[in-house]
Amino acid sequence: PTSPVARGREPSRLLSSSSAAAATPSPSPTRGRPPAGPEAASHQGRGGGAQQNLRSVAFGAAALAVTSGAVAYCLGLTNPSLNPNQAPPPDPTGYDAEGLMGAGWKGRVGIRQYMANSPMEDRALASATDDGQLVVGVLDGHGGWQVAEFVQANLLRGLEAAAAAAPSASLSAALTAAFEAMDAQVAELLKPGFDLGFGNVARVGACTTLAVVSESRIVVANAGDCRVVLGRRAAGPHPQVAAEEPVATAATAGATALGPLPASKHSRTCADPRAGLTDMTAAEEKRMPWVGYLRQCKQPEDGSDGGEGGPVPAGGVKAYELSSDHNARVPFEQLKLLREHPFEADIIRCKRADSCYVKGRLQPTRSIGDLYLKKPEFNGAPYKWIWGPRYDRTRGRHVAGGNSWGDSSPAPPVGGTPPYITATPEISRVKREAGHDVVLIAGTDGLWDYLSSQDAVTLATRVLERANGSVGAAAEELREEVLRRAAAKHGLSMDEVRELTPGRERRVRHDDITIVVVDLRQGGKSRTAKI
Repeated sequence: PTSPVARGREPSRLLSSSSAAAATPSPSPTRGRPPAGPEAASHQGRGGGAQQNLRSVAFGAAALAVTSGAVAYCLGLTNPSLNPNQAPPPDPTGYDAEGLMGAGWKGRVGIRQYMANSPMEDRALASATDDGQLVVGVLDGHGGWQVAEFVQANLLRGLEAAAAAAPSASLSAALTAAFEAMDAQVAELLKPGFDLGFGNVARVGACTTLAVVSESRIVVANAGDCRVVLGRRAAGPHPQVAAEEPVATAATAGATALGPLPASKHSRTCADPRAGLTDMTAAEEKRMPWVGYLRQCKQPEDGSDGGEGGPVPAGGVKAYELSSDHNARVPFEQLKLLREHPFEADIIRCKRADSCYVKGRLQPTRSIGDLYLKKPEFNGAPYKWIWGPRYDRTRGRHVAGGNSWGDSSPAPPVGGTPPYITATPEISRVKREAGHDVVLIAGTDGLWDYLSSQDAVTLATRVLERANGSVGAAAEELREEVLRRAAAKHGLSMDEVRELTPGRERRVRHDDITIVVVDLRQGGKSRTAKI
Protein backbone atom coordinates (compact mmCIF):
# COMPACT_ATOMS: atom_id res chain seq x y z
CA PRO A 1 0.00 0.00 0.00
CA THR A 2 1.00 3.59 -0.57
CA SER A 3 2.70 5.06 2.47
CA PRO A 4 1.00 8.12 4.00
CA VAL A 5 4.45 9.55 4.68
CA ALA A 6 5.28 9.34 1.00
CA ARG A 7 2.09 11.20 0.07
CA GLY A 8 2.75 14.91 0.25
CA ARG A 9 6.52 14.57 0.89
CA GLU A 10 8.97 15.83 -1.68
CA PRO A 11 12.74 15.32 -1.85
CA SER A 12 14.67 18.18 -0.30
CA ARG A 13 18.23 19.31 0.30
CA LEU A 14 18.52 17.89 3.80
CA LEU A 15 16.55 14.66 3.56
CA SER A 16 17.00 12.25 0.70
CA SER A 17 14.16 10.40 -0.96
CA SER A 18 15.13 7.21 0.86
CA SER A 19 12.18 6.97 3.17
CA ALA A 20 9.81 4.40 4.53
CA ALA A 21 6.73 4.66 6.66
CA ALA A 22 4.25 2.31 8.20
CA ALA A 23 0.82 3.70 8.82
CA THR A 24 -2.86 3.33 8.47
CA PRO A 25 -5.55 5.95 8.81
CA SER A 26 -7.23 6.22 12.32
CA PRO A 27 -10.14 7.73 15.76
CA SER A 28 -10.23 5.92 19.12
CA PRO A 29 -12.97 6.23 21.67
CA THR A 30 -10.66 5.38 24.53
CA ARG A 31 -6.97 6.21 23.92
CA GLY A 32 -5.81 9.00 26.18
CA ARG A 33 -9.23 9.80 27.57
CA PRO A 34 -10.70 8.99 30.98
CA PRO A 35 -13.90 7.03 31.30
CA ALA A 36 -16.96 9.25 31.44
CA GLY A 37 -18.09 10.18 34.91
CA PRO A 38 -21.50 9.33 36.34
CA GLU A 39 -24.23 10.95 34.29
CA ALA A 40 -27.28 12.67 35.66
CA ALA A 41 -30.25 10.42 36.29
CA SER A 42 -32.62 10.17 33.35
CA HIS A 43 -35.94 11.94 33.56
CA GLN A 44 -37.56 9.16 31.51
CA GLY A 45 -39.06 5.99 32.84
CA ARG A 46 -38.03 2.47 32.00
CA GLY A 47 -39.99 2.45 28.78
CA GLY A 48 -38.02 5.33 27.32
CA GLY A 49 -34.57 4.21 28.47
CA ALA A 50 -33.79 1.94 25.54
CA GLN A 51 -35.11 4.47 23.06
CA GLN A 52 -33.00 7.21 24.61
CA ASN A 53 -29.93 4.98 24.54
CA LEU A 54 -30.46 4.39 20.81
CA ARG A 55 -30.77 8.14 20.27
CA SER A 56 -27.57 8.69 22.24
CA VAL A 57 -25.67 6.11 20.18
CA ALA A 58 -26.93 7.59 16.92
CA PHE A 59 -26.15 11.12 18.06
CA GLY A 60 -22.65 10.11 19.15
CA ALA A 61 -21.91 8.25 15.93
CA ALA A 62 -23.08 11.15 13.79
CA ALA A 63 -21.06 13.65 15.84
CA LEU A 64 -17.95 11.45 15.56
CA ALA A 65 -18.29 11.12 11.79
CA VAL A 66 -18.81 14.85 11.28
CA THR A 67 -15.94 15.77 13.60
CA SER A 68 -13.61 13.24 11.98
CA GLY A 69 -14.35 14.72 8.58
CA ALA A 70 -13.90 18.27 9.86
CA VAL A 71 -10.45 17.54 11.31
CA ALA A 72 -9.34 15.75 8.15
CA TYR A 73 -10.63 18.56 5.94
CA CYS A 74 -8.90 21.29 7.95
CA LEU A 75 -5.59 19.39 7.84
CA GLY A 76 -5.91 18.58 4.14
CA LEU A 77 -6.27 14.83 4.70
CA THR A 78 -8.70 12.21 3.44
CA ASN A 79 -10.78 10.26 5.94
CA PRO A 80 -11.20 6.76 4.44
CA SER A 81 -14.30 6.04 6.52
CA LEU A 82 -16.08 8.92 4.75
CA ASN A 83 -14.79 8.20 1.24
CA PRO A 84 -16.27 4.98 -0.20
CA ASN A 85 -14.27 5.37 -3.42
CA GLN A 86 -10.92 5.13 -1.65
CA ALA A 87 -9.18 1.79 -1.40
CA PRO A 88 -9.58 0.09 1.98
CA PRO A 89 -6.81 0.54 4.55
CA PRO A 90 -3.95 -2.00 4.69
CA ASP A 91 -4.33 -5.35 6.41
CA PRO A 92 -5.01 -4.57 10.09
CA THR A 93 -2.43 -7.16 11.15
CA GLY A 94 0.25 -4.66 10.09
CA TYR A 95 2.56 -4.49 7.11
CA ASP A 96 6.29 -4.15 6.36
CA ALA A 97 7.95 -0.87 5.50
CA GLU A 98 9.86 -0.69 2.23
CA GLY A 99 13.63 -1.09 2.52
CA LEU A 100 15.53 2.11 3.10
CA MET A 101 17.42 3.07 -0.03
CA GLY A 102 20.70 4.91 0.01
CA ALA A 103 22.76 6.27 2.88
CA GLY A 104 23.80 2.72 3.83
CA TRP A 105 20.78 1.97 6.03
CA LYS A 106 19.14 -0.62 3.76
CA GLY A 107 18.18 -3.73 5.68
CA ARG A 108 18.74 -2.09 9.07
CA VAL A 109 15.24 -0.73 9.82
CA GLY A 110 12.11 -2.80 10.34
CA ILE A 111 8.59 -1.58 11.14
CA ARG A 112 5.58 -3.58 12.29
CA GLN A 113 2.10 -2.47 13.35
CA TYR A 114 -1.10 -4.00 14.66
CA MET A 115 -4.49 -2.34 14.67
CA ALA A 116 -6.64 -2.07 17.79
CA ASN A 117 -8.64 1.09 17.09
CA SER A 118 -10.73 1.36 13.96
CA PRO A 119 -9.37 3.15 12.09
CA MET A 120 -5.85 2.87 13.47
CA GLU A 121 -4.35 5.96 15.14
CA ASP A 122 -0.64 5.01 15.22
CA ARG A 123 1.90 6.09 12.62
CA ALA A 124 5.59 5.37 12.04
CA LEU A 125 8.29 6.78 9.82
CA ALA A 126 11.88 6.15 8.80
CA SER A 127 14.00 8.32 6.55
CA ALA A 128 17.70 8.61 5.69
CA THR A 129 19.29 12.02 5.26
CA ASP A 130 21.65 13.04 2.48
CA ASP A 131 24.53 13.14 4.96
CA GLY A 132 23.94 9.56 6.13
CA GLN A 133 21.86 10.00 9.30
CA LEU A 134 18.81 7.87 10.02
CA VAL A 135 15.59 9.47 11.26
CA VAL A 136 12.95 7.15 12.74
CA GLY A 137 9.81 8.01 14.61
CA VAL A 138 6.60 6.71 16.11
CA LEU A 139 3.37 8.65 16.62
CA ASP A 140 0.44 7.66 18.81
CA GLY A 141 -2.73 9.53 17.92
CA HIS A 142 -5.65 10.00 20.28
CA GLY A 143 -9.11 11.37 19.64
CA GLY A 144 -8.55 10.49 15.98
CA TRP A 145 -5.90 9.57 13.41
CA GLN A 146 -5.70 12.96 11.73
CA VAL A 147 -3.06 14.84 13.72
CA ALA A 148 -0.79 11.77 13.78
CA GLU A 149 -0.98 11.45 10.01
CA PHE A 150 -0.47 15.18 9.48
CA VAL A 151 2.63 15.18 11.70
CA GLN A 152 3.95 12.05 10.01
CA ALA A 153 3.69 13.70 6.60
CA ASN A 154 5.11 17.08 7.64
CA LEU A 155 7.43 16.80 10.63
CA LEU A 156 10.57 15.98 8.66
CA ARG A 157 9.93 18.95 6.39
CA GLY A 158 9.65 21.05 9.52
CA LEU A 159 13.00 19.70 10.74
CA GLU A 160 14.54 20.55 7.38
CA ALA A 161 13.19 24.10 7.59
CA ALA A 162 14.46 24.55 11.15
CA ALA A 163 17.92 23.25 10.20
CA ALA A 164 18.10 25.49 7.13
CA ALA A 165 17.01 28.54 9.13
CA ALA A 166 19.73 28.09 11.76
CA PRO A 167 22.53 25.77 10.56
CA SER A 168 24.79 26.86 13.41
CA ALA A 169 22.17 25.94 16.02
CA SER A 170 22.23 22.51 17.65
CA LEU A 171 20.26 19.53 16.40
CA SER A 172 18.37 19.64 19.71
CA ALA A 173 17.30 23.22 18.97
CA ALA A 174 16.20 22.28 15.45
CA LEU A 175 14.13 19.36 16.75
CA THR A 176 12.49 21.56 19.38
CA ALA A 177 11.69 24.22 16.80
CA ALA A 178 10.22 21.61 14.45
CA PHE A 179 7.90 20.18 17.14
CA GLU A 180 6.70 23.59 18.28
CA ALA A 181 6.19 24.82 14.72
CA MET A 182 4.17 21.68 13.92
CA ASP A 183 1.90 22.32 16.91
CA ALA A 184 1.41 25.94 15.83
CA GLN A 185 0.61 24.83 12.29
CA VAL A 186 -2.00 22.34 13.53
CA ALA A 187 -3.60 25.11 15.62
CA GLU A 188 -3.66 27.48 12.65
CA LEU A 189 -5.29 24.92 10.36
CA LEU A 190 -7.90 23.76 12.89
CA LYS A 191 -8.99 27.21 14.10
CA PRO A 192 -11.43 27.89 11.21
CA GLY A 193 -13.17 24.58 11.83
CA PHE A 194 -13.37 25.27 15.55
CA ASP A 195 -14.82 28.74 14.92
CA LEU A 196 -17.47 27.21 12.65
CA GLY A 197 -18.71 25.09 15.56
CA PHE A 198 -16.73 21.86 15.10
CA GLY A 199 -15.41 22.12 18.64
CA ASN A 200 -14.12 18.59 18.89
CA VAL A 201 -11.33 19.28 16.39
CA ALA A 202 -9.43 20.65 19.40
CA ARG A 203 -9.51 17.22 21.08
CA VAL A 204 -7.35 15.41 18.51
CA GLY A 205 -3.62 15.03 19.18
CA ALA A 206 -0.58 12.81 18.80
CA CYS A 207 2.27 11.76 21.07
CA THR A 208 5.37 12.16 18.91
CA THR A 209 8.85 10.67 19.24
CA LEU A 210 11.72 11.12 16.80
CA ALA A 211 15.25 9.64 16.91
CA VAL A 212 18.16 10.85 14.76
CA VAL A 213 20.96 8.29 14.49
CA SER A 214 24.49 8.95 13.20
CA GLU A 215 27.66 6.91 13.50
CA SER A 216 28.69 8.84 16.63
CA ARG A 217 25.48 9.76 18.47
CA ILE A 218 21.74 9.20 18.93
CA VAL A 219 19.49 12.22 19.56
CA VAL A 220 15.90 11.61 20.72
CA ALA A 221 13.09 14.17 20.84
CA ASN A 222 10.02 13.01 22.75
CA ALA A 223 6.66 14.63 23.44
CA GLY A 224 4.32 12.05 24.95
CA ASP A 225 4.36 8.48 26.20
CA CYS A 226 5.99 6.70 23.28
CA ARG A 227 9.44 5.35 24.12
CA VAL A 228 12.89 4.83 22.59
CA VAL A 229 15.24 2.20 24.05
CA LEU A 230 18.89 1.47 23.30
CA GLY A 231 20.20 -2.08 23.57
CA ARG A 232 23.92 -2.15 24.45
CA ARG A 233 26.01 -5.18 25.37
CA ALA A 234 26.23 -5.56 29.13
CA ALA A 235 30.03 -5.62 28.89
CA GLY A 236 30.00 -2.17 27.30
CA PRO A 237 30.16 1.16 29.14
CA HIS A 238 27.16 2.93 30.61
CA PRO A 239 25.78 5.36 27.99
CA GLN A 240 27.23 8.86 28.14
CA VAL A 241 25.37 12.08 27.38
CA ALA A 242 26.74 13.56 24.15
CA ALA A 243 27.64 17.23 23.80
CA GLU A 244 25.64 19.43 21.44
CA GLU A 245 26.85 19.87 17.86
CA PRO A 246 25.70 22.33 15.18
CA VAL A 247 23.06 20.73 13.01
CA ALA A 248 25.22 21.29 9.92
CA THR A 249 27.98 19.01 11.27
CA ALA A 250 25.99 16.64 13.48
CA ALA A 251 26.39 13.73 11.05
CA THR A 252 30.17 13.83 10.83
CA ALA A 253 31.43 15.36 14.08
CA GLY A 254 32.66 13.02 16.76
CA ALA A 255 30.65 12.91 19.98
CA THR A 256 32.08 14.34 23.21
CA ALA A 257 30.89 12.66 26.41
CA LEU A 258 29.54 14.95 29.15
CA GLY A 259 28.66 12.39 31.81
CA PRO A 260 26.50 9.32 32.45
CA LEU A 261 22.99 9.11 31.06
CA PRO A 262 20.50 9.47 33.96
CA ALA A 263 17.74 6.95 34.52
CA SER A 264 14.43 7.66 32.81
CA LYS A 265 12.06 9.65 34.98
CA HIS A 266 9.17 7.22 34.69
CA SER A 267 11.13 4.16 35.79
CA ARG A 268 9.47 2.34 38.70
CA THR A 269 12.45 0.35 39.85
CA CYS A 270 13.13 -0.32 43.50
CA ALA A 271 16.74 0.73 42.99
CA ASP A 272 15.50 4.32 42.70
CA PRO A 273 12.77 4.69 45.34
CA ARG A 274 11.41 8.04 44.21
CA ALA A 275 14.61 9.88 45.16
CA GLY A 276 13.66 12.75 42.92
CA LEU A 277 10.55 13.44 44.99
CA THR A 278 12.20 13.91 48.35
CA ASP A 279 12.16 17.69 48.02
CA MET A 280 8.36 17.89 48.11
CA THR A 281 6.72 20.22 50.60
CA ALA A 282 4.19 18.88 53.09
CA ALA A 283 1.36 20.36 51.02
CA GLU A 284 2.68 18.74 47.83
CA GLU A 285 3.07 15.43 49.62
CA LYS A 286 -0.57 15.61 50.67
CA ARG A 287 -1.78 16.54 47.20
CA MET A 288 0.26 14.06 45.17
CA PRO A 289 -2.15 11.40 43.90
CA TRP A 290 -1.10 7.87 44.78
CA VAL A 291 2.26 8.99 46.15
CA GLY A 292 2.04 6.41 48.95
CA TYR A 293 1.52 3.63 46.45
CA LEU A 294 4.44 4.83 44.35
CA ARG A 295 6.78 5.01 47.31
CA GLN A 296 6.04 1.41 48.14
CA CYS A 297 7.81 0.63 44.87
CA LYS A 298 5.29 -1.86 43.56
CA GLN A 299 5.88 -3.11 40.04
CA PRO A 300 3.35 -4.91 37.84
CA GLU A 301 3.68 -8.68 38.16
CA ASP A 302 4.27 -9.10 34.43
CA GLY A 303 7.03 -6.49 34.38
CA SER A 304 5.09 -4.28 32.02
CA ASP A 305 5.26 -0.52 32.24
CA GLY A 306 8.06 -0.92 34.73
CA GLY A 307 10.78 0.99 32.97
CA GLU A 308 14.07 -0.67 32.12
CA GLY A 309 13.45 -3.44 34.67
CA GLY A 310 13.97 -7.11 34.03
CA PRO A 311 16.96 -9.43 34.24
CA VAL A 312 19.77 -9.06 31.70
CA PRO A 313 20.76 -12.46 30.29
CA ALA A 314 24.32 -13.53 31.07
CA GLY A 315 26.58 -11.98 28.47
CA GLY A 316 23.49 -10.34 27.03
CA VAL A 317 22.35 -6.90 26.00
CA LYS A 318 21.13 -4.31 28.52
CA ALA A 319 18.28 -1.86 27.91
CA TYR A 320 18.82 1.87 28.39
CA GLU A 321 15.83 4.16 27.97
CA LEU A 322 16.55 7.25 25.90
CA SER A 323 13.19 8.89 26.63
CA SER A 324 10.91 9.41 29.61
CA ASP A 325 7.18 8.71 29.46
CA HIS A 326 5.25 11.98 29.62
CA ASN A 327 2.12 10.66 31.28
CA ALA A 328 0.06 11.92 34.22
CA ARG A 329 0.64 8.65 36.09
CA VAL A 330 4.38 9.43 36.36
CA PRO A 331 5.18 11.08 39.73
CA PHE A 332 7.65 13.54 38.22
CA GLU A 333 4.96 14.71 35.80
CA GLN A 334 2.43 14.97 38.62
CA LEU A 335 4.77 17.12 40.69
CA LYS A 336 5.48 19.33 37.68
CA LEU A 337 1.75 19.86 37.11
CA LEU A 338 1.11 20.60 40.81
CA ARG A 339 3.80 23.25 40.84
CA GLU A 340 2.74 24.88 37.59
CA HIS A 341 -0.96 24.96 38.59
CA PRO A 342 -0.90 25.15 42.39
CA PHE A 343 -4.48 26.40 42.91
CA GLU A 344 -6.39 23.82 40.85
CA ALA A 345 -7.40 20.81 42.91
CA ASP A 346 -8.42 18.88 39.79
CA ILE A 347 -5.13 19.35 37.93
CA ILE A 348 -4.59 15.57 38.21
CA ARG A 349 -7.38 13.03 38.50
CA CYS A 350 -6.60 9.35 38.98
CA LYS A 351 -8.83 6.34 38.50
CA ARG A 352 -6.07 4.15 39.90
CA ALA A 353 -2.31 4.42 40.38
CA ASP A 354 -1.50 3.69 36.72
CA SER A 355 -4.40 5.65 35.21
CA CYS A 356 -4.23 9.42 35.80
CA TYR A 357 -5.39 12.35 33.68
CA VAL A 358 -4.52 16.02 33.26
CA LYS A 359 -7.61 17.97 34.40
CA GLY A 360 -9.43 14.65 34.23
CA ARG A 361 -9.17 14.74 30.45
CA LEU A 362 -5.92 13.38 28.98
CA GLN A 363 -3.18 10.99 30.07
CA PRO A 364 -0.20 12.35 28.06
CA THR A 365 1.35 15.54 29.44
CA ARG A 366 3.04 16.43 26.14
CA SER A 367 1.73 16.08 22.60
CA ILE A 368 1.14 17.83 19.31
CA GLY A 369 -2.48 18.95 19.09
CA ASP A 370 -4.92 18.59 22.03
CA LEU A 371 -5.38 22.33 21.72
CA TYR A 372 -8.18 22.65 24.30
CA LEU A 373 -5.60 21.96 27.02
CA LYS A 374 -3.14 24.53 25.63
CA LYS A 375 -4.87 27.60 24.26
CA PRO A 376 -7.82 29.52 25.76
CA GLU A 377 -9.23 30.19 22.28
CA PHE A 378 -9.78 26.43 21.88
CA ASN A 379 -11.52 25.99 25.23
CA GLY A 380 -15.10 25.05 24.41
CA ALA A 381 -18.11 26.84 25.82
CA PRO A 382 -19.70 25.48 29.02
CA TYR A 383 -21.92 22.52 28.20
CA LYS A 384 -25.62 23.20 27.69
CA TRP A 385 -28.33 20.74 28.63
CA ILE A 386 -30.22 19.15 25.73
CA TRP A 387 -32.45 16.48 27.22
CA GLY A 388 -32.24 13.71 29.78
CA PRO A 389 -28.58 13.13 30.63
CA ARG A 390 -27.31 14.63 27.37
CA TYR A 391 -25.45 17.90 27.05
CA ASP A 392 -24.34 19.78 23.95
CA ARG A 393 -20.59 19.28 23.70
CA THR A 394 -20.26 20.04 20.00
CA ARG A 395 -18.48 23.30 20.82
CA GLY A 396 -15.58 21.31 22.22
CA ARG A 397 -14.21 20.21 25.57
CA HIS A 398 -14.73 22.80 28.28
CA VAL A 399 -11.93 23.09 30.83
CA ALA A 400 -12.61 25.26 33.89
CA GLY A 401 -10.43 26.32 36.77
CA GLY A 402 -12.35 24.00 39.07
CA ASN A 403 -12.29 24.09 42.84
CA SER A 404 -9.52 25.19 45.16
CA TRP A 405 -7.83 22.79 47.56
CA GLY A 406 -10.24 23.87 50.30
CA ASP A 407 -7.58 25.20 52.65
CA SER A 408 -6.13 28.70 52.63
CA SER A 409 -5.27 28.42 48.94
CA PRO A 410 -6.93 31.02 46.70
CA ALA A 411 -9.55 29.91 44.22
CA PRO A 412 -8.26 29.30 40.69
CA PRO A 413 -9.34 31.58 37.83
CA VAL A 414 -12.68 30.62 36.32
CA GLY A 415 -11.04 29.81 32.99
CA GLY A 416 -8.19 27.88 34.57
CA THR A 417 -4.48 28.45 34.00
CA PRO A 418 -3.57 26.98 30.58
CA PRO A 419 -1.42 25.71 29.01
CA TYR A 420 -1.66 22.42 30.91
CA ILE A 421 0.35 20.38 28.41
CA THR A 422 3.04 21.27 25.87
CA ALA A 423 4.38 20.21 22.49
CA THR A 424 7.96 21.09 23.47
CA PRO A 425 9.91 17.82 23.34
CA GLU A 426 12.33 16.52 25.92
CA ILE A 427 15.70 15.93 24.24
CA SER A 428 18.27 13.27 25.09
CA ARG A 429 21.65 12.80 23.40
CA VAL A 430 23.78 9.67 23.72
CA LYS A 431 27.28 8.89 22.48
CA ARG A 432 27.44 5.75 20.32
CA GLU A 433 29.82 2.93 21.25
CA ALA A 434 31.06 0.92 18.27
CA GLY A 435 31.05 -2.81 18.93
CA HIS A 436 28.72 -2.49 21.90
CA ASP A 437 25.51 -0.93 20.53
CA VAL A 438 23.20 -3.63 19.20
CA VAL A 439 19.67 -2.38 18.67
CA LEU A 440 17.41 0.68 18.93
CA ILE A 441 13.69 0.16 19.54
CA ALA A 442 11.03 2.85 19.22
CA GLY A 443 7.46 1.99 20.10
CA THR A 444 4.09 3.43 20.93
CA ASP A 445 2.60 2.55 24.30
CA GLY A 446 0.82 -0.45 22.79
CA LEU A 447 4.23 -2.17 23.00
CA TRP A 448 5.24 -0.91 26.45
CA ASP A 449 1.86 -1.72 28.01
CA TYR A 450 2.91 -5.37 27.93
CA LEU A 451 6.72 -5.45 27.64
CA SER A 452 9.36 -3.87 29.81
CA SER A 453 12.22 -2.17 28.00
CA GLN A 454 14.57 -5.02 28.95
CA ASP A 455 12.14 -7.65 27.70
CA ALA A 456 11.90 -5.87 24.35
CA VAL A 457 15.68 -5.59 23.95
CA THR A 458 16.24 -9.23 24.93
CA LEU A 459 13.65 -10.51 22.45
CA ALA A 460 14.83 -8.29 19.60
CA THR A 461 18.48 -9.21 20.16
CA ARG A 462 17.66 -12.90 20.23
CA VAL A 463 16.08 -12.63 16.76
CA LEU A 464 18.75 -10.32 15.30
CA GLU A 465 21.56 -12.67 16.29
CA ARG A 466 20.07 -15.71 14.62
CA ALA A 467 21.80 -16.87 11.46
CA ASN A 468 18.94 -15.57 9.33
CA GLY A 469 17.77 -12.84 11.69
CA SER A 470 16.47 -9.51 10.41
CA VAL A 471 15.08 -6.28 11.83
CA GLY A 472 11.68 -7.11 10.35
CA ALA A 473 11.61 -10.46 12.10
CA ALA A 474 12.69 -8.80 15.35
CA ALA A 475 9.87 -6.24 15.15
CA GLU A 476 7.44 -9.01 14.30
CA GLU A 477 8.52 -11.06 17.31
CA LEU A 478 7.89 -8.06 19.59
CA ARG A 479 4.44 -7.62 18.11
CA GLU A 480 3.62 -11.30 18.55
CA GLU A 481 4.83 -11.24 22.16
CA VAL A 482 2.48 -8.34 22.94
CA LEU A 483 -0.43 -10.33 21.50
CA ARG A 484 0.60 -13.47 23.41
CA ARG A 485 0.65 -11.54 26.69
CA ALA A 486 -2.65 -9.82 25.91
CA ALA A 487 -4.19 -13.22 25.18
CA ALA A 488 -2.89 -14.67 28.45
CA LYS A 489 -4.08 -11.69 30.47
CA HIS A 490 -7.62 -11.95 29.12
CA GLY A 491 -7.87 -15.76 29.02
CA LEU A 492 -7.93 -16.01 25.22
CA SER A 493 -6.04 -18.02 22.63
CA MET A 494 -3.93 -16.28 20.01
CA ASP A 495 -6.49 -17.17 17.37
CA GLU A 496 -9.23 -15.60 19.46
CA VAL A 497 -7.19 -12.44 19.90
CA ARG A 498 -6.62 -12.16 16.16
CA GLU A 499 -10.31 -12.68 15.45
CA LEU A 500 -11.37 -9.75 17.61
CA THR A 501 -12.99 -7.00 15.61
CA PRO A 502 -10.90 -3.80 15.40
CA GLY A 503 -12.51 -1.18 17.59
CA ARG A 504 -13.82 -1.66 21.11
CA GLU A 505 -13.41 -5.46 21.09
CA ARG A 506 -9.68 -5.14 20.58
CA ARG A 507 -9.12 -1.81 22.29
CA VAL A 508 -10.25 -3.01 25.72
CA ARG A 509 -7.57 -5.73 25.52
CA HIS A 510 -4.66 -3.91 23.88
CA ASP A 511 -3.81 -0.62 22.21
CA ASP A 512 -2.62 0.06 18.67
CA ILE A 513 0.92 -1.31 18.36
CA THR A 514 3.72 0.31 16.37
CA ILE A 515 7.32 -0.93 16.58
CA VAL A 516 10.45 0.32 14.84
CA VAL A 517 13.64 -1.77 15.20
CA VAL A 518 17.04 -0.46 14.07
CA ASP A 519 20.13 -2.68 13.79
CA LEU A 520 23.08 -0.77 15.29
CA ARG A 521 25.69 -3.52 15.10
CA GLN A 522 29.08 -2.73 13.58
CA GLY A 523 29.16 -3.78 9.96
CA GLY A 524 25.38 -3.75 9.74
CA LYS A 525 25.49 -1.34 6.82
CA SER A 526 26.66 -4.08 4.48
CA ARG A 527 23.90 -6.47 5.48
CA THR A 528 21.18 -7.20 2.93
CA ALA A 529 18.75 -9.04 5.19
CA LYS A 530 15.07 -8.51 4.47
CA ILE A 531 13.29 -6.04 6.71
